[in-house]
Amino acid sequence: MRSARAAALVLALGSLGALPGAVPSPTMPRRAAGGAPAAAVGRGRGPGELDQQRSGPPRTPKNLQVFPKDTPMPELTAKMRVIAASLGVKCVFCHVRGDCASDAKPTKHVARRMLRMVAAINDNNFSGRPEVSCYTCHRGSRRPVSQPPIRARGRGRR
Repeated sequence: MRSARAAALVLALGSLGALPGAVPSPTMPRRAAGGAPAAAVGRGRGPGELDQQRSGPPRTPKNLQVFPKDTPMPELTAKMRVIAASLGVKCVFCHVRGDCASDAKPTKHVARRMLRMVAAINDNNFSGRPEVSCYTCHRGSRRPVSQPPIRARGRGRR
């Protein structure tokens, strides 16, 4: 059952453009020709130089409890960006700056519960299809938007 939930999360995030080959989200950095982030171009850094700075053993995610433990770092980063955009927050809303593996922030625990909830809703109601995501309820807000905005009734209106 856990792999089905993980698959549902992957599908849900894939539908939001968080997986390789999907349409990039507006929060993901744009890439210049050659694969370097656009911010690096024009500052004396070419695509090869940026890659050389990041050479060495690939970073592996630590303390994954909801996503599959073998999730590659680029894929995990893309998923996290979609979640952050869905809530209109930055990474430090859930993560301790400089220590993403830390569980010190209560918001990280809430996020894990919500990810499991979204996966369960999709599994139990939509055969695992990614119909519900963080954005479904949050709409770019830290707290879920539970009701549509209601205008006050004006005088003489019916």
